[in-house]
Amino acid sequence: MKTANVNQYLALRESLVKEQAALEARLADINRALEGKAAPAPATVAAKPGPKPGSRRRGKRAKNEFSMKEATVKALASKPLTRPELLQAVLKLGYTLPRRSRCSP
Repeated sequence: MKTANVNQYLALRESLVKEQAALEARLADINRALEGKAAPAPATVAAKPGPKPGSRRRGKRAKNEFSMKEATVKALASKPLTRPELLQAVLKLGYTLPRRSRCSP
């Protein structure tokens, strides 16, 4: 009994899907006739999306002879340093940071 109900449901659903497709095609024909065009009616045009939230133009990347890690290791080779001292030591070694990243200790 249950499989008969499922089969009946599937048959009805398939019939409704076919009818829906036929009605949509007929409606498209009617729309073309009312507009006087032979081509299908265009879908609504969405507005062009703007920039993603949180994205912004970034400056050029600084060109360095060695990585930040290498500069940090060289600066800490002689003795332990605080963060502001480390920043000054890395800058003294010639490592350059982007302008917006520079901070004063």
